[in-house]
Amino acid sequence: MPRKQKESFWLPHALPIILIFGVILFGMMHALQDVFYAQEELQTRLAMIEKPPVAIIVDVAEAIAVETVTLDGSNSYDPEGSELKYLWTYRPENPALVTLSDRKSPITTFKTEVSGNYMFMLTVTDEDDLESTDSVIITIKNNNL
Repeated sequence: MPRKQKESFWLPHALPIILIFGVILFGMMHALQDVFYAQEELQTRLAMIEKPPVAIIVDVAEAIAVETVTLDGSNSYDPEGSELKYLWTYRPENPALVTLSDRKSPITTFKTEVSGNYMFMLTVTDEDDLESTDSVIITIKNNNL
């Protein structure tokens, strides 16, 4: 009597498992692709966010009374390269009132006869109305010391 061939047992039973595994693997690959594209889109959007300008005052530690003192904010910049507006202010509690030569210029000057510590602030504003402020304290000494 001829021998009966055994049916393959594993293929019909394993096929659904293989298909389920394939669907899961495909779903995972699709999800990873979505994460990659979302990360790429986030990086693009972050690059588009406006960056504020940077105010920088060249430090002048001391000056002599009655001499012209220069405040220099010309190193200020906008990371996006836009034009800056400058505004110099000073602390009302300074030892004496001073007159700045040009409050809206990157470089301004003043003179005073009164010694003491003077605080000045520079605010720079870019075309997107974003701003940044830097400050400096200058010690004015009597000219006879």
